[in-house]
Amino acid sequence: MSPGPELDAARARVVDHGLTARAVGQLTEAVSGLWLEALAPVKQHLKRFFSDRRWTEDDDEALMVPVPVSAAATSSSPPS
Repeated sequence: MSPGPELDAARARVVDHGLTARAVGQLTEAVSGLWLEALAPVKQHLKRFFSDRRWTEDDDEALMVPVPVSAAATSSSPPS
C-alpha cells in the first residue's frame, strides 16, 4: 500500500482499535537480528508509523534503508 489517505486510514484503525502493541509484536522476529544501534531508528519509525501523523514516501524510504543484521544475533555491537 502506497503512502496516502488509504494507508493513513488503515494506520489510524490500528491505533483506534488499540492494536499497536500487537502489530509491533508481529514484527519482533523481523527485527530481532538487528544490532542495537540499528534498532533505535527502526523503533522510532514504527512509533511514527503507528501514530495519527501522516506517513509520507520519505518515511517509507527512511524505513527501507538497509541496516546491518547480525548473523547469529548474539552480539550487542556491530562488526568493526
